[in-house]
Amino acid sequence: VACALTLTVALAGPMSAQPKESPLAEGRRTLTVLGQRYGTLPDEHPVAVKAREVFGRIVRAAGQRPGLALEVHVLATPRIILEALRGGVVLVSRGFVEFARGDENALAWALGHEVAHLVRDHHAFLDSLGVLGAAVTPAVGDPASAHVVRAYRAMELDADRLGVLFAALAGYRASAAAPTVVALAERAGPDLFHPNPKERAAAIRTKLDEIA
Repeated sequence: VACALTLTVALAGPMSAQPKESPLAEGRRTLTVLGQRYGTLPDEHPVAVKAREVFGRIVRAAGQRPGLALEVHVLATPRIILEALRGGVVLVSRGFVEFARGDENALAWALGHEVAHLVRDHHAFLDSLGVLGAAVTPAVGDPASAHVVRAYRAMELDADRLGVLFAALAGYRASAAAPTVVALAERAGPDLFHPNPKERAAAIRTKLDEIA
């Protein structure tokens, strides 16, 4: 299982000066790599049609940040993949849609979570902490690493709550978020960069109460 309700990160080390590509160019480059690895579903595929429809409603509910054009792509793999790439690109896999048993409410929250990462510009915040885009495990006991992990978990909770709000505003049953979080955690196993699933579910329920 490759479950990534996340922006994939690594701690930065010294780097030589290199021309910096635009966020959208970086996102599309990552999309190309993953598309070559897993394939992407054609636009007319029922899963792709459903994902675009739900995503469109979420984007309209979220409102767009100036200069950010959001788009969704569906990877043709049974692996569970959900990811926000730089520049406004959101990825979801056929595997997640199958995992959710086609439940549009669960899909709406998941896509809302990823849209929240982009609307909040969490990539820029990670940049400010000196974080780059490749997955590694921070060294145990490293204060800088621990700081990044705490910040990352806070962003995940922020995206959870906003995902609930976006799903509710788009007309979906946002209560699907909490069981989806727990089921994903059970399927994927422990994850350093995500809070405990019980903590995430509790934060989601609090947001649902606020919405109600």
